[in-house]
Amino acid sequence: MNTKVYPVAYSVYETTDYEDFNFLEENRDISTNHVNRLIESIKQGYTFPPLIVDEDMNVVDGQHRLKAHQKTGKPVQFIIQVDMKENTLQKANSDVVKWTTPQHVEYHIKQGNKNYEKLKEFKEYTEMPWAQATRILGTSKDSRVHSVAKILEYGLFEVKHEDDAYAFADDVIMRFRMEKPTGKIISAIKNIYDAGADTKRLVTAINVTEDELMLLNTIPKIIETIVKVYNKDLKKSEQIKFTQYDNGQYRLTI
Repeated sequence: MNTKVYPVAYSVYETTDYEDFNFLEENRDISTNHVNRLIESIKQGYTFPPLIVDEDMNVVDGQHRLKAHQKTGKPVQFIIQVDMKENTLQKANSDVVKWTTPQHVEYHIKQGNKNYEKLKEFKEYTEMPWAQATRILGTSKDSRVHSVAKILEYGLFEVKHEDDAYAFADDVIMRFRMEKPTGKIISAIKNIYDAGADTKRLVTAINVTEDELMLLNTIPKIIETIVKVYNKDLKKSEQIKFTQYDNGQYRLTI
């Protein structure tokens, strides 16, 4: 046991008198989604750093934590810091360094999440961008969360299509010449693959249009370009039918 005596910098207080706290005009807007995520974490038994307030009980750091504790009725811990500089709030907000996607993935792997371990393996195997690797291999446990960045950050990723994902990688991704296809190119190719395209013919069409594809920046245009070459000299009954609608949506059928 460590018996060394350390100097006390601040005392940590605890209360359920949430009305004692004040929000400053400079505080960032409250994100309901962020508060709801914190509530779920509190219910699961996670603890959070104390709020930081000034001598007038103005919240300098931790407004979302305060709201989450208030909604759950749990005591919130706080530190009173006196003689703060005027720009402390701005500095606290600007000094928050956002984690990168690989850092979030590594965090969940260290927490024992096998889904993230498989995602990392698939990403390294295919060298796809994280967004495409995530969408091709799995899905979100929460249907309300669609952003890949948020899915990976909040631990919502779940492997759903492992066999199909590796089949797609082996049959198509590993076989065309393009060294670093963009995420949109990969997404477009996956859509054509899922429509039931012949993989050999698909790879040939990708190789023929490689230079042109790198200049295109929308998935429908990429699909249209590949399909045009894919369909050349094919019987009409075997061709891929690409239909694009006025609202930007499209459909692929064979």
